[in-house]
Amino acid sequence: MSFLLVAACVELLLAVAGVATDASGKFVYLSSLEDVMAVFGVCAIAALVARRKGNFGVAAAASGLALCYAAAKSCAVVLWAGVPSTASITLCACAAAAACAAVAGAAVDGKKAAAAKADGYSKLESGDEESKKAQLSLRDILRLLKPYFWPRSMVGKGAVFSTLLFVILSKVCTVVAPLVLATAANAVAADGKNGVKKAIQ
Repeated sequence: MSFLLVAACVELLLAVAGVATDASGKFVYLSSLEDVMAVFGVCAIAALVARRKGNFGVAAAASGLALCYAAAKSCAVVLWAGVPSTASITLCACAAAAACAAVAGAAVDGKKAAAAKADGYSKLESGDEESKKAQLSLRDILRLLKPYFWPRSMVGKGAVFSTLLFVILSKVCTVVAPLVLATAANAVAADGKNGVKKAIQ
C-alpha cells in the first residue's frame, strides 16, 4: 500500500474531524481553526487525485500548500492572541503531521514510479519475453530515442544539424543537376564548341 495514500487519507479524516469539532460554534478567525482543517481536507483530496494520476509532484505541492496555510494561520493566531480550543489545536497538529508524511510519501512513491519505469526500459532493451508483451506509448518511444537523434552536447547537436543540412542540399542538387546538364547538352548541340564554353561559364 502506498505511503502517500495512507497519509493523505489520515489527513482527510483528521480534517473532517477538525471541521466537525469547530463547526459547533460561531466562526471567529482567531479562535477557530475550522478554515485550516478545511484547507487540509481540500489539499488531501487534491493529493489523492494527483496520486491516482501519477503526478507525485502535484500531490506533494498540495500537501505543502496546506502546511503553508496552517503555518500562516498559526502565526496570525499567536501574534493576535487568539484562543482556539485544545481539541482543534491537537487535530490541526495531527493533520499537519499527516501532511508532512504525505509530502514524504509523494517523494517515496515518485522514486518508486521512476524506478519501475526505468526497470521497464531495461526489460525492453534486454529482450525478455515479458518485454514483448509490454507496449510503450508514442511519447515513451520518442523519449527513449531522443538521445540518439538530439544529443545533449553541442558537438552532437552540430553534427545532427550539419547532417540534416547536407541531406537537404543533396536533395536540391538531385533536382537541379539534370536541369544544368540539359542546358549544357542543348547548348552543345546548338552552337558546337562555342556553346560548350558558354555552358561551362
